Amino acid sequence: MRKRFAIIIVNYNVADYIENLISSIYRNIKNDNFEIIIVDNNSSERDIEQIKDLFPEVNLLLLKENKGFSGGNNYGAEVSNSEYVVFINPDTLLENDCISPLVIQLEENRNIGIITSILKYGDKSYQSAYGKSRGIFIELIDSFYITKYPYLLFKKLSMYLREKFSNPFEVKWVSGAFMVMRKETFENAGSFDIAYPLNYEDMDLCRNVLNSGLKIIVDPRQYLIHFESKSQKKNFYNFVYKRYVSKLIYLKKHLSPVQGAIIKSIHTFGLYLRLMFLFTVKDSDERAERKRAFEDSLKLYLKK
Repeated sequence: MRKRFAIIIVNYNVADYIENLISSIYRNIKNDNFEIIIVDNNSSERDIEQIKDLFPEVNLLLLKENKGFSGGNNYGAEVSNSEYVVFINPDTLLENDCISPLVIQLEENRNIGIITSILKYGDKSYQSAYGKSRGIFIELIDSFYITKYPYLLFKKLSMYLREKFSNPFEVKWVSGAFMVMRKETFENAGSFDIAYPLNYEDMDLCRNVLNSGLKIIVDPRQYLIHFESKSQKKNFYNFVYKRYVSKLIYLKKHLSPVQGAIIKSIHTFGLYLRLMFLFTVKDSDERAERKRAFEDSLKLYLKK
């Protein structure tokens, strides 16, 4: 029997977070017309297998290779038997039913392609998890290192005001940490592009959805707790280097040659700045990993 929606969770060595997440899902969603699919990306820690003992109704899929965020979510969506798919990070927590109201809005409005909620950290502060664009101005803010922090403070203030006073609003992209959409829309948009090693696959999917004529909506009346990046296990080299690889892929895929060249130059300048400010990283091991990642990213960006 087809379910109303599938909650898809990709795991890599964060089984303790997933146990808490699933408990919060069952505690807050009062109907049983949904399925939970966990895709394990060949975790070295096998405690994820105990999930079936705790939650026998969960569909646990153990992969023999690490397919990454994109491949894991794509596989989960492929095997799901639901009209709607909910992509949710393992390091998240529901404090109320923030999913069903979003599914209802998709049911009532065929013009919505993707919908999500506000994301908050564990201390209830706001995350920057959506945006109007990812153009030259935002890239400049991000690359100048120091200037991005006042910008983030301004953005979090705007999120607070929107949560208190706003109705659902349109954006250009939302974080892949929490996305709700029709399975049909996901498939028509090409699913997540597995070429991206880390990040930007969500922006890529959003761009494809927008190009199909559908809207991307944030509902500030709902929120989800997101602890963020717990599956990275503090591998700072991978976190930095793979993100810059993904940035390059996105530039080449979606921007004009002129735009791409400008933003590539901005990223290169930003990398030099980050190397200059490495002294602010107190932990020596983290500082060494980040230094190597910035240097390797520069080599990649300076290639002709």
